Amino acid sequence: LRQAIAVALQRDRTSDSIVPTGVVGHTSAFPLGGKAKPKVTWNSRINLTLGYDASMPNGQDIATQIRIRLENTGGLSVQLKPGATDADLTLLDRKAWTATALAWMQPYLDAPLPTAASTVRTIETEFRATTEDGKANRLLAALQKQAAVDLIVLPISQSDEHVYLRRGVEMSGSYGPGMQLGFFGISNG
Repeated sequence: LRQAIAVALQRDRTSDSIVPTGVVGHTSAFPLGGKAKPKVTWNSRINLTLGYDASMPNGQDIATQIRIRLENTGGLSVQLKPGATDADLTLLDRKAWTATALAWMQPYLDAPLPTAASTVRTIETEFRATTEDGKANRLLAALQKQAAVDLIVLPISQSDEHVYLRRGVEMSGSYGPGMQLGFFGISNG
């Protein structure tokens, strides 16, 4: 089921890892694009609920698009439930608390598949203990590739966020995950 869902969303996916492009440690792990055909190996449709945050920009539109892709597999029926905490699938617009690869992977690290939990914990422990950049990058790559095998968290897209300022106001510096927007960065031009 997880594989069919991942393949159904593959052509729309613009993110190839849980760790965004540009973050140190990013490794391409998920396939992108193409006309992938999901393999539905069951006879009757499986009913799923897709929860999403209704306050998320374009949340309902994105959830609807995902629902259509999943239902087009021929094996899934998907009901949208804004704000549902008990949904089978959840659409999140999540940011990391800090701009590190491990922080971006936290949702996966918090709940890996039971069959992969020991492997994930071992790799994470080794990563946290190493001081060698090369080894750290290999371990981060291994975690991202394991996440792509497990398919617990599917990256869909990555885009810039915007800060709107009125005419005459300037902002210095950039504000990424985990950074607070302080008034010291805003000035009247």
